Amino acid sequence: MSARIPLQEIERTLRAVSHRVAEFDDTFNKLFEVTSRAQRESTVFSLKTQISRLHCLRDQIKSWILSRACSDEQRMQLMDMRRLIETCMERFKARERGTSKYKVQLSIPNKYIRQVDDLFDCTSG
Repeated sequence: MSARIPLQEIERTLRAVSHRVAEFDDTFNKLFEVTSRAQRESTVFSLKTQISRLHCLRDQIKSWILSRACSDEQRMQLMDMRRLIETCMERFKARERGTSKYKVQLSIPNKYIRQVDDLFDCTSG
């Protein structure tokens, strides 16, 4: 029979998740307000750090859910927190994908795009 997880440890982890998610939300919203490139890079670095911390908490929560060492009520709380963490991770990933596409589009000059379009233009001759 597996040992039960102390209630204080679960509550401490749930508080830590709530605190880290609130911190992530503040930093994520700040990302849209920054104007300089240095501030943006600093904010993205901070977001990556917070995501890694949330990832560690998510791994701990996943192991508790799979161990069946907690009650059903605690398991539901843990699953809700895990979903909340994964939502934050998806938001960050979507933001990263959006900015990387934007960077790629900016790095290709328009004259080269027009040349490639002319090469593959099927309407002419």
